[in-house]
Order: sequence, then structure tokens, then C-alpha cells
Amino acid sequence: MTASHGTAARKRRRTINRISLLVIAACVLVIGVTLIGSALGGSKPAWKARVQDYVVINPADLAVTVRVTNTGKAAGTPTCTVQAQDAAAAYTGFDTATLKGAIQPGSFAVYVDNVTITHQGAKYVTQVTVSC
Repeated sequence: MTASHGTAARKRRRTINRISLLVIAACVLVIGVTLIGSALGGSKPAWKARVQDYVVINPADLAVTVRVTNTGKAAGTPTCTVQAQDAAAAYTGFDTATLKGAIQPGSFAVYVDNVTITHQGAKYVTQVTVSC
């Protein structure tokens, strides 16, 4: 074995070691960013909402009772949209409401939202939905 052959082998090993260190550092960086991202973004509130009931309160308005459950992992304040219409969509209305207080994970809140229906058609409404 010559001196130049030994030097070339050492250079290759150093290059391989540097590449290995760069690959390991990149893996550590990706894992760290993933863990931080899931820690920050993984604790959000999630909402399940349903219409419990609705009643006509005057020719143009419905009072809609909504139940919202926090199915997420953090407390939060939902913003929900209630939509109402008759079967032909001739009479429609919607309203968006934000609850005043936060709902804890696993807990629910019930609120009443007044929705104005076009052409004073509250008595014709057959479909009421909510989304948060």
C-alpha cells in the first residue's frame, strides 16, 4: 500500500463521515419540526353541533336551539352558522353566532339563535342545519 493510496482512503472516509453527519442532522431536524408542529397544532378544539329544536317566534323569525360539543383537545370558542329553508328553498335564512365563553374539551353548550327567514316565511321552514 502506498502513501497516496492511504491518503485517498482517508479522504473518502472523511467525506462519507461528513455526509453521514449531514443526513443524521437532517433527520433530527425533520423529527424535531414534526414534533413541535404536532405539539402546537395537535391541541385544537373541534366541534360537533346539532339543531335540538326550532320554533316560529313571529312570521319572519325562528328561534333555533343548538347544542355544540367540543370534541377536540383544547378549550375554545366556536363560531357556528345556522341555515334554515323550506323544501323548495323559496324561504331561506341564516345567522352566524360566536359563543361568549370557551367550551372545555368533552363539554357542550346549548344556545338559542334567532334566524330571520325571507318573505316572512318562518312557518314554511322544514330544514334547519348548523355547522361550526
